Amino acid sequence: MTKDTRILRVFLFGYAMSRFSKMPEPPYYAVIFANQASKTPEGYAEMAAAMGEIAKTLPG
Repeated sequence: MTKDTRILRVFLFGYAMSRFSKMPEPPYYAVIFANQASKTPEGYAEMAAAMGEIAKTLPG
């Protein structure tokens, strides 16, 4: 983006557009789940729903 483009955006929109979105304040968390699926998927949907309900009760 050129300097002229930035100046034009400020003039037209009243602010300079950022290339980054606004994020909430830290801390940030990541949940990583590894799974090795079997050939028979019975029970996976029920277990996923149960884990989702448990996750809702945990902080973060």
